[in-house]
Amino acid sequence: MNILIIDRFDVYRFGLKSLFQDKWNSSVTYEAGNFEEMLELVYGTDFELIILDIEIAPYPFIKEFIAQATNYTKVIVLLESKEADHKIKDLSMADGVIYKSGSKEDVLNTIEFLLAT
Repeated sequence: MNILIIDRFDVYRFGLKSLFQDKWNSSVTYEAGNFEEMLELVYGTDFELIILDIEIAPYPFIKEFIAQATNYTKVIVLLESKEADHKIKDLSMADGVIYKSGSKEDVLNTIEFLLAT
């Protein structure tokens, strides 16, 4: 399973990658720290899952990216906290939401549920 984590913070990408390696040791996890890195990776690799920090680029770019990406893969939007829910009002086309403030179990449960659908 190919997974792409797109987040501004190295530490958060590292944490998610560690969770995936523990849970799905055969997965291959790619990382992008900015919008340009994301575009380079996304057009050269098939991903089963993309986890996207919506703060990585201006909102119109994120909205268009999610609209396109959900045609070929699962996309989970990554938010700072539940207080940031207002930022995803137009992003209902995403397959799911996880919070950086969420527990390890919440994050894994959300991803497992999404991958099972």
